[in-house]
Amino acid sequence: MRAALLLIPLAACARARMPEVTQVTAFSMNANSPGNPRCLAVYGPSGALCQDLDARTVTLSPGEQARLEALLADPASWTDSAEGCFTPRHAFVWTNPTGQRRRQLAVSLGCGVAYMDPPDKSFAIQNERLGLSRAGVEGLRELCMAIELPACGELERPE
Repeated sequence: MRAALLLIPLAACARARMPEVTQVTAFSMNANSPGNPRCLAVYGPSGALCQDLDARTVTLSPGEQARLEALLADPASWTDSAEGCFTPRHAFVWTNPTGQRRRQLAVSLGCGVAYMDPPDKSFAIQNERLGLSRAGVEGLRELCMAIELPACGELERPE
């Protein structure tokens, strides 16, 4: 009887250390700062919220979240080069059941570059800043359009 009472708090402690991600929210940003983005991610290094976020956010359905995560986990979505411009217009934020941010991904579809904080090896992401392949850009663009974020249309594609 006593052992059973000890197992419950230990299990609760384990969950508290590694809270699962339950929600992904999509954002549109930097619409008011073309060419020179005010924000490089939804949350800055200090944790402050970007001041140039679009008012409309989209909470991804479980199917949309699975689609995004499958795209990120596919090595064919990435290239070795993250050189050049980075003008993020879209971002995704993963949160746990208590609303704490677990990771964020800022995406510059026009430049073919993404930035993940922190890097996540389960998504084939070894670095914070990565180049997107044509397939990666197209997959993210299609998801962006499907969830009706602004500025997902005609884009310059990376070579």
